[in-house]
Amino acid sequence: MKMRIPLLLLAMASVAVQAAALDVTTTAGALSQAVTDVSATTLTVTGTLDARDFRFLTSSMPQLATLDLSHATIVAWDDPEGSLLSSMTHYAADALPSGALLGSTLSQVTLPATLTAIGQGAFAGCQQLTAITLPESVATIGSYAFSHSGLISVEIPATVTVLGEGAFARCGQLTSAVIHSPAVSNSAFKNDTLLSQVTIGGEVTAIGNEAFAGCTRLETLTLSEPCAVATIDREAFTGSGLASIGLEAMPQLTSIGAWAFARTPLQEVAVPATVQTLGEGAFYYADVLTQAALPTLAELPDFTFAGAASATLGDLLGEGVERIGAYAFYGDTACATLTLPSTVGYIGTRAMAGMTGLTRLNVLGDVAMLGDSVWAGVDQPHVKLDTQRGNEVSDLFAEAEQWREFHILRDYLLGDVNNDTRINVRDITTTVDYILEHEPPVFIFAAANVMDDDEAINVRDVTGLADLILDEEERTVRAIRGRHTPPAMPDTDDELVMHDLTVGSQWTATIEVELNNLQAYNALQFDAHLPIGMELVNCEVTGRMIQHTAAMRSRDNGYRIVAYSADNAPIAAGEGAVIDLTVSINSRPMSGDYILLDNITFADQVSDYAASPSVAFIDIVTGVDDLTAGASRAWGESGQIVVESSTGGRVRVVAVNGMSREVTVEAGRTSLAAEPGVYVVVAGGASHKVVVK
Repeated sequence: MKMRIPLLLLAMASVAVQAAALDVTTTAGALSQAVTDVSATTLTVTGTLDARDFRFLTSSMPQLATLDLSHATIVAWDDPEGSLLSSMTHYAADALPSGALLGSTLSQVTLPATLTAIGQGAFAGCQQLTAITLPESVATIGSYAFSHSGLISVEIPATVTVLGEGAFARCGQLTSAVIHSPAVSNSAFKNDTLLSQVTIGGEVTAIGNEAFAGCTRLETLTLSEPCAVATIDREAFTGSGLASIGLEAMPQLTSIGAWAFARTPLQEVAVPATVQTLGEGAFYYADVLTQAALPTLAELPDFTFAGAASATLGDLLGEGVERIGAYAFYGDTACATLTLPSTVGYIGTRAMAGMTGLTRLNVLGDVAMLGDSVWAGVDQPHVKLDTQRGNEVSDLFAEAEQWREFHILRDYLLGDVNNDTRINVRDITTTVDYILEHEPPVFIFAAANVMDDDEAINVRDVTGLADLILDEEERTVRAIRGRHTPPAMPDTDDELVMHDLTVGSQWTATIEVELNNLQAYNALQFDAHLPIGMELVNCEVTGRMIQHTAAMRSRDNGYRIVAYSADNAPIAAGEGAVIDLTVSINSRPMSGDYILLDNITFADQVSDYAASPSVAFIDIVTGVDDLTAGASRAWGESGQIVVESSTGGRVRVVAVNGMSREVTVEAGRTSLAAEPGVYVVVAGGASHKVVVK
């Protein structure tokens, strides 16, 4: 008995092995009669097969794991009733029928050497099928032919000219693919979550819709050289793990479809100049993208870089872009500077919404038309908008809807602190107000930051501003646009007065400049013009301005004097001297010479005021508005200079601005039309100071 048990087990094992492997020869439609054991796990078929035989394999041999068809030929078969599969009535020769081995337990298949087509869903759901070799004769792989199968790797030969939709989709074990087929079909490898190695052969010209969508392990592609890819279609890589793609190595590329690289971890991308069409949302929520380069396209489509929060796309747009689509840069928070080329004429709805990192916007063109809420979420008052084309263009943006909220840069005069287009002592009082934290209503920081090496406003800027006023040096600075209309400088009847100066044998003289004012001021300035032979050597404040500082600077046609206080101390209303001017007399002035103060400006902490010029005559003491000498005299009446002469003759009329004219007057009274102002009339060898009101 001990010897009989092992012999019995050996006999049973021999029968099992024989039953598990079958080698049959058959004719089309007769496989079911040729198979003697439907429990076989291995089957080699010689002869001919048709669709009926494949139906038998899937329905009647549930344990079949290995199928060798290398010596078999598939022949055509007609099913007039369409009862076998999906109402098909004709099954072609040399074509694995649609659904032929759908959901089978096969783990290894050798296909016929004459096979030209693999039908729709032929191996779909074959989870045990880990590898397959496609014969060079295969030209067509049908839709979903291997979807949801267990393939680990696949190589598609160049003979496959038709690759059906989703042919290898949802293959959860597929890790590598080599593709020589001219076109990677729509959804060909969609949601193959372990696919990490893909080689695109030199024969491939198109990557279809969703071809690699959802391939989360696919970080890059290996491209053959030369690469012939001309189109990347809609959602080709959406949701994949693509971190880099060498688009610049695709010299034939002309089109990138909508959402092609949406929700991918691309870090950099350079779209070649050959691309003529870019679909919407091509880089939508590519949220680790930092840099991108695009060719010049007439339109940046909707959603192109929406959600690309890490991208710094400031110089992305080149000249030629005419339209920026809706949501094109939505949520691009890392972009600090953005340049819009001169060709942009329209920006779509919410195109730049959520660009919270934006600090500067360079707009090289005209005011573009805007969709709704283009800048929603952008802190526009803190974003500098620079048109780089002068104040007239800047002011157009300042009046336009959705643009006016930016801090619009324009050219300001350095020192024009209160933005009234003038540089004078009013700018000093405004600057002092700012330093003392009195919050002046208008204050242009960049214009006040005269000593801009310290990026602060302090007493150095006050003295620097005084130097600007004394030199009348004009420089421009880019700063935010003032949001008001600069007022004209109002006139005042308050005045600076000088007494006429008698020049004797002395070589120096002091001229008292008196201020007669009904309102208080904080600072003043004026220009002094002296006759030939006299020079201004010093200026100093008097008791009325003891808290102020006076400064002077020689100019081409005279001297400029500025008096100001570091704490805006007031010059109270009243009368009396405020500044003493010390002059050096190098040669005796001629009769009729005078000293002129003009460009007189008073400033308080609210405004600046223009005062009338002041004249002091030399050698003349009266100080009244009309002077008589010899046989002639002159005085002013409303709108006229009146000259009275006993003999008549030539009369010279000199305005305080230096303009002069000569007229002939008859004996007696002559009236000459004149604008309001101060004049010197030289007649009969005498000079007359005349004020016309």
